Amino acid sequence: MIKKLMSESNYVLAIEIIDEYIQEDLQQFENWFEEMVKGGQQELNILFKIDQLPISHISFKTIINDALFSMKNIDHCGHIAMVGHSKVEKVAVGMESMGYNKSTKGREMKYFNIVDIDKAWEFVNAR
Repeated sequence: MIKKLMSESNYVLAIEIIDEYIQEDLQQFENWFEEMVKGGQQELNILFKIDQLPISHISFKTIINDALFSMKNIDHCGHIAMVGHSKVEKVAVGMESMGYNKSTKGREMKYFNIVDIDKAWEFVNAR
């Protein structure tokens, strides 16, 4: 299940993924993302809160489609904060961020532990 979190900045898309991540969740995220871009936000900072998402409940097909959507829309992505609670998430985000950080000058993807969620919000609210 995916839920949009309230943000003070009109250029931040913040979501929480709870229990599972399936195609319908990705479609909802894509809709929110595209609405913001069509609304004039050419670069979005994104916060993903995934601390209540068991890795075993992530659809492989959804991950592939998520990656394809991300590559297609990378020019609209700014800073990305991944907020979780496990070493596996931290390692996965670290590996993914190496490619993202190199391919997007001035933009960055970072992992934050759930106890540091305030720092994650500061990160995505910064331009």
